[in-house]
Amino acid sequence: MRELTRNATTMYMGDGIYDAPALNAAIVGLALGQSTDVTAEAAIAVILESSLQKVDEFSRRRTYPDA
Repeated sequence: MRELTRNATTMYMGDGIYDAPALNAAIVGLALGQSTDVTAEAAIAVILESSLQKVDEFSRRRTYPDA
């Protein structure tokens, strides 16, 4: 994830504790559904409904300074 982030804007989505490092390394980290506390802390946002439509809605509403 760090290598990808050096070369492009990255968004990573995850819901488990093993996703936390990648969420932290991505420019945009999204925790989905019933994520763990560690995952929610590593993300910049938590989408409670595990739906790609909600992810799309979120990405269209937000702008990021590094993006």
